[in-house]
Amino acid sequence: MNAAQLASVAVFPLPHVVLFPGGRLPLHIFEPRYRAMTADVLAGGSGLMVVAQLKPGWQGDYAGQPPVSPIAGIGRIERSQHNADGTYDLELRGLARVELEELPMLDKPYRRARATALVELAPREGLPATELTSLFSLATQVAVQVRNREPRFRLLATLAEPPGLLIDKIADQLVGDPAERQRLLGMLDLGERLKAVTSHIAQLQLTLLAGEDSGAMLH
Repeated sequence: MNAAQLASVAVFPLPHVVLFPGGRLPLHIFEPRYRAMTADVLAGGSGLMVVAQLKPGWQGDYAGQPPVSPIAGIGRIERSQHNADGTYDLELRGLARVELEELPMLDKPYRRARATALVELAPREGLPATELTSLFSLATQVAVQVRNREPRFRLLATLAEPPGLLIDKIADQLVGDPAERQRLLGMLDLGERLKAVTSHIAQLQLTLLAGEDSGAMLH
């Protein structure tokens, strides 16, 4: 991504959806305005698109411009299929957190924004390796529990990844609540995010051990 690409980027506002860096989001594009958006994004070459979570109350103005969270995820279209009925099937890979400044729609039927990439804040001495290892171990244990109920589930994070990406990929797969996902997306302090995700995964493990439904809790 460069400054020119971020100066005006397509925004796909969705209810209850958050795109984390490193996450993968399958999308079925069927509304005419978003078909036009997808065609423009694919034709533009960069494949960049912002996914912004709609704020509560969006139902009253969905056809217009209901408010979105100012912190969003920007991703690149990794795979696309243009179907015979005019719809698209896409897979978006999350790249970064961005702050949005919405732009006038002008002649476009979809929303656009100026996006500013947000920088994570890490302790000078780095994150404790023991805490990262503990999070990964906990997530691995939870993944086994989830796989017992959902055989196709696989944890996509690895310890070899940068700390921020490791934390985000675990959050993307194992944090299901949209409000909590949005809170974590806006959490730039890596130490705070590590503690928050670890706490959430620990609670998820207890919930799974108690025999509650995992489908309502996972992304």
